[in-house]
Amino acid sequence: MILLFACSLCGYGQNVVTNGSFEIKEPNTGCPNQTGFSNGRPQGWFAPTTNGFTPDYYFPCAAPGSAWYPGSNIIGCEYPLQGQAYAGFLAQQVFSDGFVPTFGSEYISQQVSLTANQQYNVEFYVSLADGTNTNPNNTAVKTLGMFFLTPGGSLAPGAVKGLHHLIPQIPNTFPAANFYTSAGGWTKISGNFTPSASGAWTIVIGNFDSNLNQTTVLNNPNTQHPPVAPMAGFRITSLTV
Repeated sequence: MILLFACSLCGYGQNVVTNGSFEIKEPNTGCPNQTGFSNGRPQGWFAPTTNGFTPDYYFPCAAPGSAWYPGSNIIGCEYPLQGQAYAGFLAQQVFSDGFVPTFGSEYISQQVSLTANQQYNVEFYVSLADGTNTNPNNTAVKTLGMFFLTPGGSLAPGAVKGLHHLIPQIPNTFPAANFYTSAGGWTKISGNFTPSASGAWTIVIGNFDSNLNQTTVLNNPNTQHPPVAPMAGFRITSLTV
């Protein structure tokens, strides 16, 4: 009995993220049939930026074989890690002439209630899109992460169309040592976070590349599409805090 009690103290506790695997669709929003969260949206999630770029939702009420069906879709082929849904975001797309950012980056966000000075174990899973003819997804990045915005704070866009001026707290060692290149499965990104104050913190997940060049360093080994206009998109699921 003493052993069982001691082990119970090591647990991760209750997940404060709502709908972390995107299994619940916001009622009365239709089924995903276009880019963004405008038609079909995962409950509890929103796009934090107003730069015209929004994440995508892959949910089984979309027509099988369509661009938004979880499995084979507009960004390639990957089945959910668990359940029947996932979200996707564009890490970055750039011009071929000088690799200057043009189309921006996409992020997903949610407010979570955190307690000051309590350490939270954070993890989520990503899968690099393998690409299609219309969405080549021909590069990979290593600057994915989760940023915790303090209660009452605001997200001011950086000089480009994204939040690349921010430094995410997750993973604790950033950027990652290796590029996220796995397209035939899911890669875990994790770390610990201790909030300085209690309240409603905003978590933001996406690409945070202060140098704006990480997508140009490594070609995606999972696609046959050459990096004429470098592009890196990812699927995301199973978020816990």
